[in-house]
Formats: sequence, C-alpha cells, structure tokens
Amino acid sequence: MTSRGIGDVYRVELGPGFYGYAHHVATDTACRYAQGDLVSVFNFQGDAEADLHRLPQAGYKFGPVYMSLADGERSGKWVHVGSIPVSDFRYPLFRHLFLPQKGLNARWHLWDGCQLKPVGNLSPSMRHLEILIVNPPSGNEERMRSGTSIGDNFW
Repeated sequence: MTSRGIGDVYRVELGPGFYGYAHHVATDTACRYAQGDLVSVFNFQGDAEADLHRLPQAGYKFGPVYMSLADGERSGKWVHVGSIPVSDFRYPLFRHLFLPQKGLNARWHLWDGCQLKPVGNLSPSMRHLEILIVNPPSGNEERMRSGTSIGDNFW
C-alpha cells in the first residue's frame, strides 16, 4: 500500500469507533534531503463518518508534519476515504535541534525545505513551529488524541 496522492484524506482510528482525519497536503521531493509526506490533521474527531466536504470548515488542528502515509496504511489505522483538493500550499518552516534537551536550547536551526539555517535561541514566535521529524503513525495518532506534541517541551 502506498499513498495515493496530494489531497487524499485518511480516516484515522484513535480508539474503538473513534476517528480523526488527516489530509495529505504535499510530498517533499524537492531536495536531496526529502523527508516524505506532509500531512495536516483536521480539527475534527468523532464516532461517526465525517462528511469530507465539511472537513475544511473545521480547519487544521496541527500540521503539516512529516510522516510515512504508507506506514499509516500498513498499520490498518489510516484508511483512505477520499480526496479534498489542496489549495495555496506553501512549504512551512520547521525548527530543528541536534541532541535536544528539555527546556531552553541554544543551538536551533530553521529548515525551509532545502537548507538548515542556524538561529541559536528560538524567539517566542519561532517556538510554535513544528519540529523537523518524521513522525511514526502512532505518534500522530497520540497527538490527535492528546493535543500535545513532542516539541512542546523544547525551546
């Protein structure tokens, strides 16, 4: 199984009869450091099938984040349920840190899709950026359930 394409929507099992929805917004292939599929998670969870046409109205809960959609499909918890066109996608900035420690870190870099730029300490406005990591499907599932990110404790 592999991801089908940009715009695809996946129903993600978060528990027995409880689901969230993810949107394949891009595949990073532009640079030699391609990370994989970029996925945004809709701000919708429920015990019933979602009307795909209403998901964009809910907005995104988080993302885009990197992951392997093929791994999600193989797990059986990520099921392709349709497609919603992606409009106006712009590659986001990610924050990256070698050997992170909880709390304040002074060796941050920003990733623009092709290059790492050192920035030292993160400004408060940079602390909301996603961390450059290829998340396992289970990591995104946990984040969908809890609302917390692996990067919430790293600045």
